[in-house]
Amino acid sequence: MMKSSVAHSSLGAPPTVESYSSVLSRIGISRPTLWRWLRDESNDFPRPVRLGKRKLGFVVAEVDSWVLSRGTASGAQK
Repeated sequence: MMKSSVAHSSLGAPPTVESYSSVLSRIGISRPTLWRWLRDESNDFPRPVRLGKRKLGFVVAEVDSWVLSRGTASGAQK
């Protein structure tokens, strides 16, 4: 799992960032599904942050919050 830091938050600590592939495996979705979610303006999935010219990642805390708000992490809800 790729972890990196981006611009410092207002608290001074850089956020932890994870790669696309890490997010995909953690949530259990395909890359096309993630791309579709990101294109959909009405979807509340966190937007990626730029880590370099050709590298994007997701802030772990934002993805965690999204998962908790959904109430279904890996089929936890029946």
